[in-house]
Amino acid sequence: MAEKNLTDNEDHGYISPSGLEIIYHCPGSVNLCKNIVHGPERERVSSPAAERGTMLHEVVRKFVVGEEVSIPEDGSESVLWCLQRIKSIMDQLTEAGYEFFILTEHKLDLRSIGILPSKHGCRADLIIVVPNLLAYVIDYKFGTYYVPPVRYNWQFKAYCYGAYEMFGVPVTGIKLQPEASLENYRFDSWSFSEDAMVEVGASIIELVNRTNATDAPLVRGNQCTFCRAKATCPLHRGIVLEIPQHVTINHHLQNIDPIGRTKLYNDLVALKKWTDSAIDNVYACAMEGMAFDKTEIVDKTGNRVWNDHPSTVINRLREIAIALGKNPDDVVVPESPISPSQAESLFGKSKKVKDVFEGMTNSPVTGKRLKLLK
Repeated sequence: MAEKNLTDNEDHGYISPSGLEIIYHCPGSVNLCKNIVHGPERERVSSPAAERGTMLHEVVRKFVVGEEVSIPEDGSESVLWCLQRIKSIMDQLTEAGYEFFILTEHKLDLRSIGILPSKHGCRADLIIVVPNLLAYVIDYKFGTYYVPPVRYNWQFKAYCYGAYEMFGVPVTGIKLQPEASLENYRFDSWSFSEDAMVEVGASIIELVNRTNATDAPLVRGNQCTFCRAKATCPLHRGIVLEIPQHVTINHHLQNIDPIGRTKLYNDLVALKKWTDSAIDNVYACAMEGMAFDKTEIVDKTGNRVWNDHPSTVINRLREIAIALGKNPDDVVVPESPISPSQAESLFGKSKKVKDVFEGMTNSPVTGKRLKLLK
């Protein structure tokens, strides 16, 4: 009989710093991981990319502590790039007259925030400590996959909290990702004050507590890429809003009963209302100064309206209709002119028509919105 193997938990933990990003989006994934059953002979599976990353981590570690090591051809530029940044930090501290010590592959005790010890988890690549003053927590990322900035990165926040709790000083987290696709993603840092560290600790405890609920929700998204429970997750079997993703909406409606159709419609309407509200909140945050990448704030405009009095517009539209061989009565909807878009449908969108319409309409500003930059 297959035994419930705790290899996953012993390796990196059901709840680990590197897994916090997943459980932030999908708290229920932890319950699924706990219920995975493996054979007793199961071996931990690693990808070539993960093995390469582990190897390059070890090369950097040996250089930092002064051990003899040769730099592999594959990844040599990345290793040297990391070492240069580390040396720069140490040189700055030395020039400022500070004494410091370093810890490599240091296992942090995060039990106070609900993260239990595991065989490989909770290890910070490098910690530089100036006693009673500050600490740097540095983590290397040897890959091109996008890694969130330190300020918003749950793994970094957990590591920094562990260092704060251990040394009682403000902590700066530093991400070194030499192979990131964009230059400004390669080096990132964020300094956490002691008050900020207390807030981080509380937020991680809240996050961990969510996973303890038996009905912790499952959510499908980008986080599924690295989730260990994909094979057993019901949401990863092609279901969203109970709609099989391999069929069209029309086909699905034909295969469910009228009650199911009404429920689906109500769910979609509720989702649209939630989405509209969420977008409004995004706009509000942008207006308050929250930063968004590759966007700008622009005027939000409503539907075009006529500039002149309705009677003046009607007379002008009649003239245009006669000149273009159209029925002049078609430009009036009981005592009001047709809308600018209806007029375009009637007269066409040729340059001649556009020139005639020039100055006749305007689009009123109704608010602000975010515009994605190309």
